[in-house]
Amino acid sequence: MDKRFLIFLLLISISLGSFSQEKELIVKDIRAKFKEINDYKSYQKIILDNEEFMEKMTDGGGQLTAYLKNDSICKIYEWIGLSFGVRKTEYYYWNEVLFFAYQTEEVFNHVFHIADTVEIDMNLDEAYELIKTSEKRFYFNSDTLVDLKKKGEELFGSETVKEAIESIQSSANDNLMIIKTRK
Repeated sequence: MDKRFLIFLLLISISLGSFSQEKELIVKDIRAKFKEINDYKSYQKIILDNEEFMEKMTDGGGQLTAYLKNDSICKIYEWIGLSFGVRKTEYYYWNEVLFFAYQTEEVFNHVFHIADTVEIDMNLDEAYELIKTSEKRFYFNSDTLVDLKKKGEELFGSETVKEAIESIQSSANDNLMIIKTRK
């Protein structure tokens, strides 16, 4: 084998290894910040309902809750009620810069079973019980996605990874601006 080719392969493996180690350190730092934010218990809260933050109302409405420490926004929790269930998103900020987002989608039991070939008897409580169908964890460093962990599928899972990232970043920035105007 050509000596230059072997050197090239060696350089690629070294750079990939260092990227992996750097990524691990960044994710470890993100988890430490996440823990610090969630361990703090004396936040000032700002709560907005429905049209106070939503351009278009959804079937189930929505709520946006911001958690501030020393007038700095550390976390925003977004709850959106949809016709088929609920989407919840937690945005985490360090110096008001997004570093992590956690999003879940929960679907009403009767919607989850709508395609079943066997009819299932459910009372009203059972029909509207929420079933988690997906969750995503977005890890950011300087506005760049470092890692994305995803479990399950959204009910209407037509969103590409790129679209999901852009949507999270856009919503995080929009919500941050909305809360800043309410401080």
